Amino acid sequence: LDKEQAVLVLGFPTVGLQDAAAPALTMIDEACSDMGSRLFNRIREEQGLAYFVGAQAFHALGAGAFYFYVGCDPAKLDHVEEELRKEVADLAANGLRDDELRRARTTWRASWLRAQQGNGVMADSTGWDELNGFGHEHYLRLPSIMEAVGGPEIMREAARWFAEGSACSVRMHPA
Repeated sequence: LDKEQAVLVLGFPTVGLQDAAAPALTMIDEACSDMGSRLFNRIREEQGLAYFVGAQAFHALGAGAFYFYVGCDPAKLDHVEEELRKEVADLAANGLRDDELRRARTTWRASWLRAQQGNGVMADSTGWDELNGFGHEHYLRLPSIMEAVGGPEIMREAARWFAEGSACSVRMHPA
């Protein structure tokens, strides 16, 4: 296709799946990943800078990562990075607002319920939970674990992991 697009990723090293901080990071991911998120509203809707914007938490054994991403016009890449960094800094300083956390819990729970609708998905999920040391019934405990994640915990983990200067920035754009 004769189109040009740039992608910016700000990545942060975080924790593995068994770390106590993983649920809070998952809630932050949920709150920053949909079309109602602060990132989407500010960078795409209000400023018209992005084609897409979101976040992703990734937890493996012993280590993890969290990254924010934006797709935009290559000419807007510097401005997009500036705005994304502002939003991440606000998240690190203030955590999630109460309405963001409520929405994140709701969308997480809806995804969790959908994931239980197929035998293949359930087999995969329970198998991975067993292999990763959680036990095959971990999925039954997940709703209470995620519901227990509160604003103070999210604020603490956001400040811990999204500190200014700790991001790895990757830019992909046409030559």
